[in-house]
Formats: sequence, C-alpha cells, structure tokens
Amino acid sequence: MNKKNKYGFTLVELLAVIVILAIIVLIAITTISDRVEKSNAKTLMVNADSYVKAVNNMASMSIREQVKYEEGVYNVSDFSKDDIKISGTFPTSGYFVLSDYEVVDACLVYDNYAVKFKNAVASSVEEDGKCEYSNN
Repeated sequence: MNKKNKYGFTLVELLAVIVILAIIVLIAITTISDRVEKSNAKTLMVNADSYVKAVNNMASMSIREQVKYEEGVYNVSDFSKDDIKISGTFPTSGYFVLSDYEVVDACLVYDNYAVKFKNAVASSVEEDGKCEYSNN
C-alpha cells in the first residue's frame, strides 16, 4: 500500500500558482489605476478647455455688446451658468485673466484638482491644487 496518488497537485504546486496569480493581479491593478488617473486628468482638461473657450467667446462677444468684460482678473463666480454654455462640468472655483477681450491665463478647480492654463491652453492638472493669482 505504498502506492502514490499520481493525480492532483501538491501543496507546494498550489502555493506557487497562487503566488503567480497574486503577482499578475497586482500588476493589473496598478496598470488599471494609472490609466484611470490619466483618463480623469484628460477629462478635466477637456472640461476646463471647453469652459475657457466659452469664456473666450463671451469676452470677444462683449466687444460688440459693450458688456463689462474687459482687461483684468475675474473669478469663476463672476460668470453665471447662464452666461457660459458648455456641456461639461463647471469648475467649483478659479480665475481668468483677460487681455484684449481674450483669455491669456487661467486656473480652474474641479473638486480637488486644479487645471492650469498658459496662453489659454491647458498645461497641467495638479491634485490638491489651488488656484491663486499672482502678478508674476
């Protein structure tokens, strides 16, 4: 009765398979989370870009309609949602710098992310970012 069972796996073989599967799952989770973060950043940049374009349009239209938007720094709260027509998400706070009836600099906050602009082009997304205007 010293016959070995030739069917099934040993405990060491099962542990080796479990360790290999755990490593594969960890690699997949980090890859997926990186892609989700990049996707969120791109979504925020697209939303912010459409908002800046809408403010740009509104500022350029104010030349004809002789509205108050001239050169200066404006907060997001200075614009009503009725003035800005976009299909994306509105920022919670931030500022715009208008010069010659167009946006030259901006920073928009969406939840805990700040989207910063240079020359009316989205340049970066910072987590836990804050938008503070300085004359530099």
